[in-house]
Amino acid sequence: MSSSSYGESSTTSTYLHQKVARLESQLEVTLTALKNHMISKKGGIPEEFASLFAPQPEITEEEENKSISPVDVRGSSPDTNANHQSSA
Repeated sequence: MSSSSYGESSTTSTYLHQKVARLESQLEVTLTALKNHMISKKGGIPEEFASLFAPQPEITEEEENKSISPVDVRGSSPDTNANHQSSA
């Protein structure tokens, strides 16, 4: 992998981590508002929605920093792609 590709990959990874963090924050705010609304209108949280508000397991730093290889993302490897070339 060239240093240019590595830099682009690192920048993309940083961007995606920031985007996920923003989305998680927005989701938390939305779920809190929904929970408060349910409590005020229904006097509690209906059983079918209880799992939405259950504490989520913490993600360890190791799990968060685990990288996904291009094979995982594309679903193929260079060896698989070689099989699709013609043998002319």
